[in-house]
Amino acid sequence: MRPGRRKKVLEALPNIPTVKGSPTRLGEHTGPLRDGFDRYGKFLADNKGLIIEQGFFETLAGVPVRKLLRPTRFYLFLLERLKDHRNMGDGAEWSANLEFIARLTDWDEPEDRLWPLFRAERNALAELNVPFFLAKSDGFEVADHNGISARDRDESSLTRALNRLRNFDDAEVDWQSRIVKISTAALRVATKDELRRCDLFESPEPYTGDLSTHSAIAASAQDAAKCIAEVAIRSGPSAAWIGLDWLGDSEACQLVPLGFDLYNGAPGISLFLAAYAMVTGDAVAAELSVEGLAPLRSHLKGANSARFARDLGVGGASGLGSIVYALATIADLLGRDELLTDALRAARLFTDELIAADKVFDVIGGSAGGILGLLKAYRLSGDAGPLGRATQCGQHLLLNRLHDEGNSAMWSGLGIGCRPLTGMSHGAAGFGYALASLHQATGREDFAAAARDCVEFENRFFSADHDNWPDLRQEVGVQSWPCQWCYGASGIGLARIATSKCGYHDSATLRTDIVRAVKCTELAWPCSVDTLCCGNLGNIEFLDEAGIFLNNLALRNEAAARALSISAEVKRTGDYRWGGGDKQFNLGLFRGLAGIGYTMLRRVSTSIPNVLTWE
Repeated sequence: MRPGRRKKVLEALPNIPTVKGSPTRLGEHTGPLRDGFDRYGKFLADNKGLIIEQGFFETLAGVPVRKLLRPTRFYLFLLERLKDHRNMGDGAEWSANLEFIARLTDWDEPEDRLWPLFRAERNALAELNVPFFLAKSDGFEVADHNGISARDRDESSLTRALNRLRNFDDAEVDWQSRIVKISTAALRVATKDELRRCDLFESPEPYTGDLSTHSAIAASAQDAAKCIAEVAIRSGPSAAWIGLDWLGDSEACQLVPLGFDLYNGAPGISLFLAAYAMVTGDAVAAELSVEGLAPLRSHLKGANSARFARDLGVGGASGLGSIVYALATIADLLGRDELLTDALRAARLFTDELIAADKVFDVIGGSAGGILGLLKAYRLSGDAGPLGRATQCGQHLLLNRLHDEGNSAMWSGLGIGCRPLTGMSHGAAGFGYALASLHQATGREDFAAAARDCVEFENRFFSADHDNWPDLRQEVGVQSWPCQWCYGASGIGLARIATSKCGYHDSATLRTDIVRAVKCTELAWPCSVDTLCCGNLGNIEFLDEAGIFLNNLALRNEAAARALSISAEVKRTGDYRWGGGDKQFNLGLFRGLAGIGYTMLRRVSTSIPNVLTWE
């Protein structure tokens, strides 16, 4: 016998959509999909009384409905781990993966109603199946195929659907239609007119006035605060927001309830509202700022706080360090001592195990960012606890350095690749600034030496032809030259300015790098988006800081002119430029409306700290 080949025509799968017999993609039909949703939603809103009166819902009583205990994406990830042959070397270790679902139990609640179904869920996963449960449409029990059941709600699915239909009106149709539009926008190919929008910007005229009294800048901050307040979802003393969650530095996003991080979550939005309240005296904004922190503060005080910290990690933008920074800064802006107490509570969650588990390392998600957040709490409180935790984060960095071919010790974080990077967000500039800050607070020379290594490593890649440092995420031999806060000259320039304030020994090198970054940033207008992290507002922050550092009023005037130009463009078009969606769903600090409002506020008031350097 010997193997042979033969062709086999596969039948079309019934779950794959087709048009005229050919497979198709949703992105090719987003317009008709949205139009159809609008028409059907309008039909339901106009005829809901008739639908209810004629007893349509009564015909659905007793119908079995599948119940998913957890998102299918979670089951997919867990099943992939269970099927991975690298996890099959030890039976006990493989079985331990199954117990992961038990960690998702909410121990803050007195009981878990669905706990009786845990065994059935585990058994299904052990057989590499997605767990399957059923509930009656008008019932309150969820059961597995063996008849084991649990009461999971006090309202049946049928009653909930009926109540939703009663409240279904034109406003709800409009809201859901916007959600459909935002959710499908990333699937659609942009038109040429949309791609050309950044080309419509003209070079801003120099501005020499006082921005603190300029109505357009104040109006931009006010509009941002108003929009954020309008879309807030309030429940008792708490507030939350739904928005686009950007997946790392990519342009991929999804519509979700915003989380608990500074970068794109509720704490970043609350930070902007607190700053707005401090500058304008707006008591409503101050109240909403605190309401936005309520769910987070509950987690910090709950029995699950340690697990909450493990899920977040230690980072300064997306982790526990960002929470410490946000709470401490808002406490300072609003004069709320209880928030500083919560910041110190969050700092105590930096356990030895949590720090040792960090494999990301950088300022966004790792120990470098944890250092910056903890030092903010230390400066405001004088409590030695955050300083001790920050020092341990620094020691963790020193113990986990890689060595490149030039023997400059650097880091390569999990998910970033095997190559150390340049830049503020994930690269040497951010590491150097964090370590220099820690040296300033502790006086330890090993932290200062590591900071010098970072600057020396990064400057080996500087290109005089581009007046910039390359983005090293690309393959070896392929280079790009962004000029943003996250990667490239403006972020590196901001890091150098902040590092110089920490007593860095070679001020001449830092000053040279800042001048280089200014040259690049002056030519980088406009960016394709208006955000702090990846766009025009981050560059405006750098030019303004560089103008102060270099005592160069022309740079500050250029930053002001750019801010006014963006305000004028928004007045003309109705919105800022985003990677996707509109301002009502781009709400976060680093890549959303809160960050734009915050930057405009900093043009009005010099007392607001620079969040891009965890000031």
